[in-house]
Amino acid sequence: AEPLQVPPLPPQQSHSASLPMTFSTEKTAPTGQPGVLQVAMKNSGGVCYFQDTVSLAPFLSESGRIESSQYPALWQALPPANQAVAPLSGFPLEVPFVESALGRGNVHVLHKKQLQSGGTALYCSAKTDAGATLLCEVQVLPAAARCAARCEVAALAQMLPPTIQALLTP
Repeated sequence: AEPLQVPPLPPQQSHSASLPMTFSTEKTAPTGQPGVLQVAMKNSGGVCYFQDTVSLAPFLSESGRIESSQYPALWQALPPANQAVAPLSGFPLEVPFVESALGRGNVHVLHKKQLQSGGTALYCSAKTDAGATLLCEVQVLPAAARCAARCEVAALAQMLPPTIQALLTP
């Protein structure tokens, strides 16, 4: 990362600075907590370390739609170990609402299927700005919802369900 340009500050003063964020799958830790950004900040008093969680949403590209015919083969090609499954809650269990919210977040609904349980499965794709393709199945059931996500980068698959939860929560 490049150094931030911050002028010397007297005590009790503040200054805003911004640093562009990029995402690189090569720099994603294979272990640890997905979606955790670790930062070290050096100043005259020493080095301060902190961490925060980062949503995948800002890194999802508008060009993340794949052909719906590609979805089954891509899903099967991804290892089950690179799958994350999570319940979803706190939003209207209505397919039009879910489709709209996912679309606004660059998670593209490719196909819908009615389930025997009375719910609907939405098959979706997304792509990061770095080019990683994510696939997910969002099930909207009469009394619940869930997300199963897969990606060639396991950490990204684990980040997608919480990102979808955030997109769906009004």
